[in-house]
Amino acid sequence: GRPAVRLISDNTYTHGLFILDLNHMPYGCGTWPAFWLLGPDWPTNGEIDIIEGVHTSETNTISMHTDSNCTIAGSGQTGLFTSANCDHDANDNSGCGSMANDTATPNNYGQGLSDNGGGVYITEWTSAFVRVWFFARSSIPVSVTEGTPDISEFGLPMANFQGSCDIDTHFANHSIIINTDFCGAWAGFAYSNFPECPITPGMNGYDSCVDFVGNNPQNFTQAYWEINSIKVYQ
Repeated sequence: GRPAVRLISDNTYTHGLFILDLNHMPYGCGTWPAFWLLGPDWPTNGEIDIIEGVHTSETNTISMHTDSNCTIAGSGQTGLFTSANCDHDANDNSGCGSMANDTATPNNYGQGLSDNGGGVYITEWTSAFVRVWFFARSSIPVSVTEGTPDISEFGLPMANFQGSCDIDTHFANHSIIINTDFCGAWAGFAYSNFPECPITPGMNGYDSCVDFVGNNPQNFTQAYWEINSIKVYQ
C-alpha cells in the first residue's frame, strides 16, 4: 500500500473566513483527498468538508457532519443539493450537503481544477450559516487577490449550509486539515463505479482498489497538493 498523508493546523477556529488558494490537488484511481475542518470531539463539535471526492471525479462534494438535530434547507446556492440531514447516524454518515454544479462552477475538482490553474475555495463560517464558494484562477475577486476579501462581491455560494441547524451548538474549535487518503470507506467501496479504474481478476472493487494502490506507484504522479496559501480572517 501507500501511506496516507494528513496535515493538521496547530490553531483551532470557531467562525472565520477561510481562503484556500491552490494550483493542484490529488486525483486518480485510488485517491481520496480532502480539505476540511474538524472539531476535537466528533461528532459533537462537527465536521465541515470543503473539498472532497474520490478517484477521477471532477465534481466536488461539500458536506457537514454533526450529531442529531441539525438540518439545512439547501437554498440560495449554485450547487446541487443532495441531503438535508447532517446527523452522522443518518444515511450512512453521508451528512448534509451538495455537489458542485459543473455548469455554474466548472473545473472545481480533480484534474479539471489542476489542469486549469486551480483557484480559490472560500468558506465563511458564522453563527448563522456556513457558506462555500469556488472561483477559478481567472475569476478570483479582486478583493481576495488584494487581501481584503469583500463577501458582497462573491455572489451565490456553491454551498449554503443554513436552516434549522443551530450552527454554534454543532460546530466549534475546528482544526484545518489537508489529507490524501487511499481507498478506505468511500474510495474503496466506490472504486467499481469508475470504469477507468482497473478491477483485479477475482477481486471485488474494494480489494481491487487496495491492490491497485499497492502495486502501481507509477500511477500516482498526480496525487499531490500544490497550495499557494491558506488565509484565515476573523
